[in-house]
This record gives sequence, structure tokens and C-alpha cells, in this order.
Amino acid sequence: MSRVWRNLSRTSSQHHNLELTNFVSRLMEEKMELRNTLGHLEEEIWRYRQRGAEQQTKERLSLQLALNQIEQELDRCQANLRVEQDRGSGIVGEGTDGDRNRITRLYGKYLWADSYRKALVYHKKYLLLLLGGFQDCEQTTLALNTRMGVYPFPEDLQRGARLRQPVTTFEVLSGGGGHN
Repeated sequence: MSRVWRNLSRTSSQHHNLELTNFVSRLMEEKMELRNTLGHLEEEIWRYRQRGAEQQTKERLSLQLALNQIEQELDRCQANLRVEQDRGSGIVGEGTDGDRNRITRLYGKYLWADSYRKALVYHKKYLLLLLGGFQDCEQTTLALNTRMGVYPFPEDLQRGARLRQPVTTFEVLSGGGGHN
């Protein structure tokens, strides 16, 4: 009986091994199927990403083109607005001879007023130095004015060289004409 028992045991273990082998084979097949499915899914994901990237690139390019067109239109509108404002103020275009003469006359008046203003600034600084008692004679006062960046007229320097007292110089510059 032991022989029967051994044979039976052997048959049972062979049967068990056969079942395990079949089971492992089925698992290997499923594993291969799952790997293939995973590969196909990864390819699909890659294709979707490529399509999405291409689509995003196309969208980005179309939006950039639209932005550039809008910026150009804005620049044109701003230029047109400036031209219209200039036309309204009479700056653009060719003026008549009367306009040119008027502009020339106004510019001459501006130059005269500016020259007069500069002369007044010079005289103010000069008088402040004289009245403040900063200097004893006119030459040092004029030298100080020159260092301050105010340049006298050459005629004033020649007149000042003849006069010795600062108060007399004040009367000469202001047009008073009298002496102390």
C-alpha cells in the first residue's frame, strides 16, 4: 500500500504542479496584456499632450498676432488723435505770411522780455551785494557777480571802471545820473 500511496501522492503532486504551471502561465499572459495596454495608454497620453501643446502653440500665436494688430491700431488712433489736436490748435499745415509775421514778432517780443529779465536778475544781484555791504569797491563786487554766474555787459564794466564809489555806480546803472 505504500506503493499505491506513493503513486497517488506523486500523481497528486504532479496534478498540483500542473495546476500551478497553468496558473502562472495565465498570470504571465495577463501581465503581458496589461503591459501592452499600458504601452498603448502611454502612447495615447503622449499624442494628447502633443495635440494639446500644438493647440496651445497655435492659440498663443493667434493671440499674439491679434495683440500686435490691436497695438498697431492703437498707435494709429493715437497718431490720428495727435494730428486732430494739432489741427485744432493750428500748429499743423502751412501758415499764411501773416501768421509767420505774427509768430516772428511774438518771438522777438519773447527775446526782448527774456533779455530784460536777465538784466533785472543781474541788477538785483548787484544791488543786493552793494546794499548788503559785502564789498568795498565796484571791481570786487563785479568779480563776485562773475563768480556767481552773472555776467555784466561790457559797457557796464567800462562805466564801472571810471567810477569809484559803489553808490555812484548804482545811480549810473539805474539811470539816476546824479553823484554823491
